[in-house]
Amino acid sequence: MKNLTYSINLFNLRKSKNLTQQDVANALNISQQSYQKYEKSITEPSVDSLIKLSEFYNISIDEILGNEKYLKNEISIPNEKKETVQLLLNLPDYAFNIVKVYIDNVSTVNRVL
Repeated sequence: MKNLTYSINLFNLRKSKNLTQQDVANALNISQQSYQKYEKSITEPSVDSLIKLSEFYNISIDEILGNEKYLKNEISIPNEKKETVQLLLNLPDYAFNIVKVYIDNVSTVNRVL
């Protein structure tokens, strides 16, 4: 399996700003399908796209790529869970939102118990 750090980071950045893939693709002057391939780790962003993403999100390229010594808050994903994360990244937005609501509800129940 490829290094998923940059694709996970791009996905999380986009979701944290409540943006669609089309919104980010527009900022990069690429198609939504091209941007989607970045999030799915099918293709890697070009240097030009990395610079634009860095400017768009106001973060360093190192943060996008997950260069650990430059990260402020590192999230470690155990190897056995990386495949599940990739499946989540591949979901269309509507399906991801359904899964997120489910996870939020389970988390809430677990806090109560």
